Amino acid sequence: MEEKRRKTRVRRKNMGIRRVLLLLILIFIAIQLVRMIVPAAITFSRYVYAKVRSYYFSTQEFYFNSDRLTPGNPAYFEMNNWSGGGRYPMLINIFTKKNTTEFTKEDVPYKITHEFQVCDKNGNPYDHPEQLVEFTISKTSGVVRRDANNKDYFEIAVTPIAPLNNDDYIRIYLEVESESPYVEKLMGEIRIGISNLGMSCQIDDEPYSPYLSLLVTNTRDAYKADTNFYSAVLNKNYSLNDPITIPEYIQLEENNKKKCHSMNVELRFDPNVVVMDTTSSIYLDSSANGLTSTVNMNGGQFVNYMKFHVNAEESREIKFYKKDASQDYTYMGEDGVTPVISVVDLDAEDD
Repeated sequence: MEEKRRKTRVRRKNMGIRRVLLLLILIFIAIQLVRMIVPAAITFSRYVYAKVRSYYFSTQEFYFNSDRLTPGNPAYFEMNNWSGGGRYPMLINIFTKKNTTEFTKEDVPYKITHEFQVCDKNGNPYDHPEQLVEFTISKTSGVVRRDANNKDYFEIAVTPIAPLNNDDYIRIYLEVESESPYVEKLMGEIRIGISNLGMSCQIDDEPYSPYLSLLVTNTRDAYKADTNFYSAVLNKNYSLNDPITIPEYIQLEENNKKKCHSMNVELRFDPNVVVMDTTSSIYLDSSANGLTSTVNMNGGQFVNYMKFHVNAEESREIKFYKKDASQDYTYMGEDGVTPVISVVDLDAEDD
């Protein structure tokens, strides 16, 4: 009898332990569900709140928006087309209109706040970022004026002070808040990645502009020989791929300068989207040297490829006309976005 009671107590004890374990498992599962559901619910509620506010503001004929910032949740853009050398500017446009017929009928003052970090490839911020990069902003407040087509802008720029590593990036967080007649906040985070050593490229554009400009910058500080040659001025023989400093290049004879280069660039684009300005000297030079190709379209020949060179520590600008002027092709290299113009540094593998 006593043995039977002992076994009963053991079974009850084991059942109690199993119940406790089951309860702990259920609590753990509940916690994980809450951790997943609550952030999603908060994000969704912010989205709904932003949409409701946007609808209310539209009923009051108040619009406050941007090409790079959004209300509610911060917009996120990542550009990976900076070489880490030279100044990298960006324009942030602020609008008080929905389209050409719906707009705010009064001036809207606003203020800007910002912060920036310099991070390594793992996202760890460096101490004293101001010693690595100079961050500038053209203003910290402004007014979107009705008589200025309901548009204003400000410029932000980063300029390296100290050498940066490949895969480092600059993180810039921006907030723009309207002050009257209603308060609305636009937010965004911009990351500028360093992954294209030797070349930086940037498109300058805005909605309803008939054309855009592509700026290609070469940050290399040297040239290399494309063949063997002798310079009488320098009394020096050069062999294929020999490095040539900028002072040496400047002194070279004109015919020998054509035997070396610093950076060759290749452009590819769809003329159904953008049409190259074929009156520019850069196009005429490339075309004369057989470095362009065309495609037949609507009974005409349109350029869809061009190769050209950029001298050391110099920039070249190419203009394109947009088929759809309402589009904004400003930024290149954003994650998940195919650029309207493919720009390739043909010398990148030699760095």
